[in-house]
Amino acid sequence: MLSSHQSPHQPARRQVRERCAALPNTRSMKADFYTSDENLLIVIDMPGVSKEDVKITFQEGRLLIKGADAGTHSVPYQRAFRLSDKYDTAQARATVERGVVRLDVPKHVNAKPVRIPVNAA
Repeated sequence: MLSSHQSPHQPARRQVRERCAALPNTRSMKADFYTSDENLLIVIDMPGVSKEDVKITFQEGRLLIKGADAGTHSVPYQRAFRLSDKYDTAQARATVERGVVRLDVPKHVNAKPVRIPVNAA
């Protein structure tokens, strides 16, 4: 069964749902992780944020996502995740639409599965 974030033309993905306590003085946000042989897709609910309100950084294996609703000056969002070095964060792309942040992080070429043919002896 496809999730609401998949189209029938995308490869099947394994979904992992996570909801962690927020860091001190920040709001919690739901994050869904979808993995495939090609990439990692992280979908994060951050109601009220726009493109200008979101900051995403990656340093020393740690992905940090921050955001705030500038219109309400409410408590900011902040989540940190550890990412494996198999992901090519330099090629990551992020979008924001109606308070939903989508972060697509491809795997390094050498981290993708390679099929090895088996021949008769």
